[in-house]
Amino acid sequence: MENNKETKTQLEEFLQYFEQIPADLTTALLKAAADEDEKNIINSFAPVLSNQFRELSLQIRDASAKATLQHQQDVEIFLRVSSGVVVAKSLKLALPSIGSLVGNFGITQIIFTIKKIIRRLFPRRPAWLETVLDIIDEIINSGVAGSSIKMKNMLSQAEQNFLKESRLVVLLEKAHEDKQGSDDDEDDEK
Repeated sequence: MENNKETKTQLEEFLQYFEQIPADLTTALLKAAADEDEKNIINSFAPVLSNQFRELSLQIRDASAKATLQHQQDVEIFLRVSSGVVVAKSLKLALPSIGSLVGNFGITQIIFTIKKIIRRLFPRRPAWLETVLDIIDEIINSGVAGSSIKMKNMLSQAEQNFLKESRLVVLLEKAHEDKQGSDDDEDDEK
């Protein structure tokens, strides 16, 4: 049995914890729910969220299976260096704090980090990925924020900051690629 643990890839371990997030989150949200209406809303979104995480996990596995050996190795290194498995595990540790402003904010920050990791797992990001991640965000944020206006405003600001950061990362990556391309052109001219 110990041998199986050693052979499990970082990707498989990350996805195992990733797929468990909806069930753990739903359980914590239901415990923290203030009334039956809130519980009904949480229960209505729970199967959607579970399905989205499961399907996203399947897509990541499929993309990995079709990726080059170099990409697969890069994913393993990325998950090790970024502590991807630890991040995915940490969400469960934070869930008992759901309901408090700080706890909810921390949980959403862990979700933002997991989204960043998910983006890096695809060799080429599918066109639908950002929309699916946005839908997941909306569902999780509505559950975590509950009826707290303060929390909703805080999550909205965090999302705006995240979107700005994401745009800047894309611009930096493009600038880096352009510079690499121009450096290669200069090398060709010599």
